Amino acid sequence: MKKGNVFEGDLTAKAGEVYPYTKVTGNLIVPVDATFQAEKLSSVGGYVSVREGATWKAEKLSTVGGYVSVEKGATFQAEKLSSVGGDV
Repeated sequence: MKKGNVFEGDLTAKAGEVYPYTKVTGNLIVPVDATFQAEKLSSVGGYVSVREGATWKAEKLSTVGGYVSVEKGATFQAEKLSSVGGDV
């Protein structure tokens, strides 16, 4: 559910969409061979899962409350990531 710049709950990215959110309160999943682009995203409350062959672009992301999982062949770009609550 979207409330302003916040997506409340879990978000599964869809190919070709650009997301305007600054925060996702739940988990964020990028499916196989999809591209996730969110220029303003700074926080994910749950885990981040980037599946095989997927691409993640969220340059302002600094905090993930859960784990970060990047599968074989996936691309993950988050240069400002400084805090992960679980495993990487």
